[in-house]
Order: sequence, then structure tokens, then C-alpha cells
Amino acid sequence: MLDLGQTFQRHALQKFLASYPEQEVLYDPPHLQAALKSPAQIIVNATASAGALSSLIHAVERLKGMDQGGIPTSIPILFIQNETISHADKLLLAFNALVLSSVQGTLPPIGKIIHGSTHKVLRCKIEPLIGEVQKLVTQIQAALAEGAAAPRVRLNKHCNICEFQADCQRLAEEADDLSLMRGLSEKEIQKQQSRGVTTLTQFSYTYRPGRRGKRKTGKARKHDHALQAVTIRDKKVYILDSPTLPHSHVALYLDVEGTPDRGFDYLIGLVAVVSDCTTTHFFWADDFTQEKAIWDACSQIINGFEDFTLYHYGQYEQRFLDRMREQADEEGKATIDRIRSRSCNVLAAIYSHIYFPARSNGLKDIATFLGATWTAANASGIQSVARRLAWEISRDEALKQQLIRYNLDDCVALRRVTEFVLSVSDGAAAGPGPTVASAEDIRKETGFRFGKQEFFCPELETINRCAYSDYQRDKIYLRTSPAMRKSLRRKQRAEKRSLKVNKVDEGQRPEKCPECGGMRLHSWGRYVNKKLIFDLKITPVGVKRWIVQYCSRRYKCWSCQETFLAEGYPAAGSHFGNALSSWAIYHHVALRQSYYRASANTS
Repeated sequence: MLDLGQTFQRHALQKFLASYPEQEVLYDPPHLQAALKSPAQIIVNATASAGALSSLIHAVERLKGMDQGGIPTSIPILFIQNETISHADKLLLAFNALVLSSVQGTLPPIGKIIHGSTHKVLRCKIEPLIGEVQKLVTQIQAALAEGAAAPRVRLNKHCNICEFQADCQRLAEEADDLSLMRGLSEKEIQKQQSRGVTTLTQFSYTYRPGRRGKRKTGKARKHDHALQAVTIRDKKVYILDSPTLPHSHVALYLDVEGTPDRGFDYLIGLVAVVSDCTTTHFFWADDFTQEKAIWDACSQIINGFEDFTLYHYGQYEQRFLDRMREQADEEGKATIDRIRSRSCNVLAAIYSHIYFPARSNGLKDIATFLGATWTAANASGIQSVARRLAWEISRDEALKQQLIRYNLDDCVALRRVTEFVLSVSDGAAAGPGPTVASAEDIRKETGFRFGKQEFFCPELETINRCAYSDYQRDKIYLRTSPAMRKSLRRKQRAEKRSLKVNKVDEGQRPEKCPECGGMRLHSWGRYVNKKLIFDLKITPVGVKRWIVQYCSRRYKCWSCQETFLAEGYPAAGSHFGNALSSWAIYHHVALRQSYYRASANTS
């Protein structure tokens, strides 16, 4: 297959250099610093090196009227084939600018990215990106430092276009890494690793069967990745809920191929199954002008069936139908509405209802588990995009046939998955295929069992044994060991040790009743009331805790029959003295401290 990146770069460079005289262009200079001092306006394939950093810049353009110290300021140019520019592309441009700044002595203010089939030019400011680039460079240098441990393999979305995909996949499988499960976010992986869960097998034991309310609606719930890990561990298909999947006399399986960043769909595959008769159709578009025509031809075949159900996998086909509806007339819109009303997204039926022993809910992962195969090795969506771009350049008929065959394989795989889901939702046996079980049959792990506890990790057994020893010390040995009883008694006495009372205030017998002023008073009851008031005592050398114990008998008036305590005895509910209360209010209002902070300052 053609090297699409180099082919695009060559064509884009030719178009870019068309406006420059040949004498102003310098190719492959051996030393970039000397080339920057030359009168050349454009330097092609410039290698910038500074210390441990080196970068091959596609092109360097001189900015007019921005000389620094006799050396003109130059900016990097990057050629990207994609129609849309990602943040990673901008970081690569900023890295080129960082290395270029070490050679020319000043940071380029901007950089250019030439991209897409129309060779659009995007100007990017370098300064907002340079901090992130320097941080990434520091991380890479630390990972490459002598004696540094190799970083743990972590699969991500970039893997499907990386040349080292097979090596990283092998290392991740050997380590049973959590990143093998696609859809598990980086935040969730870090959360599990902070708990000591680093492998998929360990992650599977974190699943806890939940209870669902009596009013089961059958609607989709959040996908449970822990249950997905259980299916991989047990090699079974678990049914959480039985989805309702429509089916008709005619089953149609639709798959659309396109280049998403260009918004162009060039191939429609359709497999029609009527009883035991299967027919296949494909509709190919050479360019944008034929896209609507191939859909009109496909919709004509679909509408030729009276009773049908159109199955597709994911939302890509739904977005394609919505885009075709925007371009259609009233009759075409009615046709698409009828097709949409009879369509079914199989992925939505699987998402939170059926869990396959696969690392994702992708069509290829599930269909491969069910026995589907693809003609091309390592068939994937990104490979189909590359083949389409290569076909547009070479017009090779073999590439076109490979794409048509790949599309047909997707339709056949969709049929296999759909028929399996239909058999499960109808309660019929899936035949000699995979083992199917209910998620309710998964044994709920609980620690309340008699006998020896089995642990997945030997380290957990050690931790549990130590914890059990602490339990025995506090709960069991207290009844049997005299030494332990004495030790715990001493500990309890220390905890209950009372604070020292600084002053005892014994109230005086009142002379008259506080209610009616009567003089006929006598003691009421045999007990003396006592109350502790916590306060502060301010002395010339500092402030200290001051505890006052108030004592008083209860008295009764013969005239009004009221009972009361001695004068000066604290009122009910009061526990703190005036000095302590004033100190707390001062810190809360004047110093703007919270009550919690003020309380902490007293300890």
C-alpha cells in the first residue's frame, strides 16, 4: 500500500512551493543554523537539533521583517493529511517550534499546518502550547533516563494508528492490564490502581451484583465494566436483562463505510435475508457527487420490501440517514422516516443488557467471539480509511474489491450477532455456541462465611490475619486473659480521668424567695446539686483553663410553693464561663475564625 503520509506531503509541498522562485527554496540542508543565515525563504526537510532534542521539520518559512540579532525569524510548517486537526497535531507543531527556537535563538510566534484534500492552511499560536510541550518533554526524558524503570504499558485511543500497536498489545496482555478493556476511562483506571487493582482478573472480583427495583423498565443502564471483566474471567455470556429486539419476515443488515473527518460516505453494504434466501448488495461512490445517488439506489431496494426490519450496529448509520434526510426532498424524507421507524440499533440492545466475554462492545470483538471471520488480516475501520485514500490516489481495482469485501464481512458479522441476540431475547437456546448464563447466578462475594477465607492475593491473607489479631485483643482475650483485663482496665481509667477542679463555689442560703419575696424558706430534698463550669483565667503571665464547681441545695418557699437554687448557681444549659465565651466570640467575629478552628486553638 502507498505511504499516504509521504504522498500527501509531496503533493502539498509542490502546491505550497508553486508561489516561490526556485532559488528561494533550499532542500535538505546539512546544518540548519547555516541555512537560516542564507537568503532562502523556504527550507525543506530541515533537521533541528539542540542537546538531546532533535526534530525533522517538514518545512521552515522565513517571516519578513522579524529579524533577531541578524538572523531572520523562521516558523515551522507541518503537513497533515487529515481534514480536521487534533490537539496532538498542534503539540507536534509546537515541539518543532521549541527545537527550532534553540537553533535560531528566538521562539517562533506562530506555526502553520497545511492539511486536508484542499490543502487548507491553519495558523497556530505557539506560546499557549509551549508549556505543555515542555512538560511532556520532561516526562519523556525522565522515562529514558539511565536506570529509570520502564513505564507501565497503557493502551489508549492512539493505539489503532500506532506502528507499535502489536508490541504494546502483547505486553498489556502479558500484564493483564486494565487498559485492555476499552471504554474504561483513565480516571477509573487510576481509581482502581489506587485501590491496588491493576489487572482485569483482579478487577472482575470487584463486581457486586446489585438489586434492581421491582418496576423493571427494561431501559438501558450504565455499562458495568466490572461485569464485563467477569465474563472474560468466566468465559461466559451473562444476561443482565433480556432486551426486546424487533424482528420481521425480512431482515436487512446495513453497514456504511466512509471517511468521518471529511463527512463523506462512499460505500453502502446491504444484506437481505428472506426465509432461507440471502442476497447481498453494495453501492460504491467514486466521489462526493455520487453519494446521494448510491443512497437513492439503496433506499429503492429497501422500500421494495413490505415488512422488514433494518439492523445496524452503532450510531454511524443513523447519522448517515440523518444527513441524507437533510439533502432529500419531501418524498425522500418520507422514505427515510419509514426506514428509520423500522430500523434497530443492535449495539443499544447489547450495551447494558448482554455482556460478552470481549474487551469491548465493538462489532469485531463480539462477532469474533461468536465465530465470525474477516477476509483481510487485522481488518479495522482505520485500515478501510487508509485503503480508500490509497484508492483515490491510485484507482487500483484490487483496493476497491478489498473494501467491498470488508464491508460485506461486516454485514455478515452483524447478522451473526443479531441472530444470537434474538435467540437470547426470545429465550431460545443459542445452539452449540457459547455458554449463556444469567447475571443473577453470579455468586455474591461476602465475608460472612464460616471456615477458612480464600484470598486472591496472598498479601490480603496477611492483612486479614493481623486485623483478626487486633479483634481478638479487644473482644475475646478480655474475657480470658487476666493480663489483658488489667491492661484494658488501665486504658479505660486513663480515658475517664476527670479534670481537676480549680475552685468550689458553695452557694449561700437565699434570704427571700426570688418569685414572691417571701421570707419563709426551707431546704427541699436531701441531695446537693453540683455543676462544672469551664472557663478561662487571665493572669499577668498568660491564660489557663479554669474549672469552677458550683454547689447548691434546693429551697422551697412556703408562700408560693416555688422551688429554686441558691443565688449565683448557673442556669440550666450553661457549661461555659463568661471569659471563655467572650474569647470564642472574639476569635469568631474579630479574627474571622470558624468555631471549629477556634476550638482547635484551645487544645
